[in-house]
This record gives sequence, C-alpha cells and structure tokens, in this order.
Amino acid sequence: MKVISQIDYPDKSDFLDEDLTNRPNVHSLSVIESEIKGVKYKIPLMFIEFDSNANEYSKKENVDNYTLKLNDNNKYSLMSNQLNLDMTDGYLKFHNEFCDKYIEAKKKNKPSEVMEFNVRPHWIQRSETPYISFAKKYVFVTQIEMMLFSDDFCTFYIFFDPKTKQIRNIYQRT
Repeated sequence: MKVISQIDYPDKSDFLDEDLTNRPNVHSLSVIESEIKGVKYKIPLMFIEFDSNANEYSKKENVDNYTLKLNDNNKYSLMSNQLNLDMTDGYLKFHNEFCDKYIEAKKKNKPSEVMEFNVRPHWIQRSETPYISFAKKYVFVTQIEMMLFSDDFCTFYIFFDPKTKQIRNIYQRT
C-alpha cells in the first residue's frame, strides 16, 4: 500500500452514514488516500467509543474489533448491528474525559504525526491480523498510538479490503 495524501480530523459527514455522523462517541481522526495495486482509495480512520456495559461480547465483532462497510450511498456504517452505540449513564464520565482529551489533542497534534505506515503491524499483544477468507489477509493500513487521547497504553490498528472496501479496526491495550 502506498500513501498518497492524508487529511487530519476530517468532517465525519464526508464519509460516515447519518447514524454514525450524529453520534458523539464517534471521532474522526484522518482520511488516508492510498494506492493499492494501482487503484486509489480513500480510507477514513475514526475512533468509536463503545460502552462495554451496553454491549455483549461477541468473538466476531466487539468493542475492540469491529468492521465498517461501505453503503450504496458511498458512506461507511458499522457492519454489525450487534454493537450498541448508546452510552449508559455510568459511561458518560469516561466519554466526557475522552472528549476533553480529543479536543485538546486536536489543538496540539495531528494523527498523521503519530501514525506508523509499516509493511506489517507491530502488535502490543498477540497478532490479530484479520483474514478476508482462508489464507487471504486484509491489507494493513496503519497503526496509531492512542496515548494522545487516552491514559492507557493502547494502539489502534486499521486494515482494509480493497475488494469489499471494508475497514477492520482493532484496538489493543495493555
């Protein structure tokens, strides 16, 4: 994958469906224009806060590992309807703290300055490289150290399938 250009903190409505655009717990980080095997793609990167109390754990799609799909209207939405984007009252304190850090980070830093464009991810835990089908992996896009936005040591990994235009987001923390 070759990175052509990058836009930091783009408007969510440019690439997300209306439901995700209107959610306060969906945060845009960047849009990467890339080239994979001679074809150009725009891959939006966003961080979604999920309230784990509002979501049951699923091995396939969960708060640390979820997929975005491109809709007919050329906007992305969550692939799974199992993930709940609502926030419980108990989670709002954490959401507000994250938003404060996100707003502060937007003033000081650009995601492009903390992204790593490697051939393969540098996992902080075990490898969770996603597969499209048996023996065919998603294309690794980038990883972002999320310490700009969180007190935890955590890394956000983004993968892309050029055929389906699905984006896999994997979040690891120590």
